[in-house]
Amino acid sequence: MVERRTHPTDGLTTLPDACATLCAEMGRPPEGVAMAVAGVVVDGQVRMTNAARSISRDDLARACGLGPAKVLLLNDFEAAAWSLATLDAEKVTYLQGGPDPQPGARVIIGPGTGLGVGSLVWQGARPTAVPGEGGHLRLTPIAPRKWPISKP
Repeated sequence: MVERRTHPTDGLTTLPDACATLCAEMGRPPEGVAMAVAGVVVDGQVRMTNAARSISRDDLARACGLGPAKVLLLNDFEAAAWSLATLDAEKVTYLQGGPDPQPGARVIIGPGTGLGVGSLVWQGARPTAVPGEGGHLRLTPIAPRKWPISKP
């Protein structure tokens, strides 16, 4: 069963507060939580790129009445990349070559706070999503002759 709820994004309500409210409305904790957030996830924490906020897996777990192992915090385009595993081969546009017996790497690109990029690669028969922050890349010159290239 899928239910939809709306919570304020007025800048006053934190994501853990919204999760705690949702769990209270449900009358029970969820079996698990997966949260996709715009930002780089490091050690179960993320500073959102589109808001002056940080979120941690531990705070979400406490708010939902779960152990941290039941909470998955993902980059938003990493989450989108996981969807690529379900695409049928006939729905894929091949930029080079064609369908192989082993699935090739797949990339998802879209707008976000910059250029959102995620990819899906296979390790044997197992897909793995690779997060990326394509819109936050820079050219870092390593030699004086390259400095003019990097100036805006």
